[in-house]
Amino acid sequence: MKTILSLAFAALLVGCGHSPVTPTPPAPPVLTWTSNGNPNVSACSATVQTNCLASYTLTDTTTGQVFTVAINVLTYMPTGTITIGSHTYNLIVNGIDNTGNTLQSKPATTTVVIP
Repeated sequence: MKTILSLAFAALLVGCGHSPVTPTPPAPPVLTWTSNGNPNVSACSATVQTNCLASYTLTDTTTGQVFTVAINVLTYMPTGTITIGSHTYNLIVNGIDNTGNTLQSKPATTTVVIP
């Protein structure tokens, strides 16, 4: 009788013979912006290396993840592990001034709730 009870208990623990269900990870948000705020400034390139826009830095300040995004892109889907809950993202424009020094804009901030 002991053996029967042990087998019944084991079957209960594994869901009566069914495999456990792995939850689907949450989908990453698609973040979109309308411009870099500098319509008359060229993108940096092999021929334009000063007075230009280099890239965006997108930071998930909730997790600390940092992403570099090309300056000609206006939408981005973060990669890596996405967690459920509220995430705050900062977007910064990176550029180079006329003396070759790097510049950064103040961050544009948004909050996204991942269900």
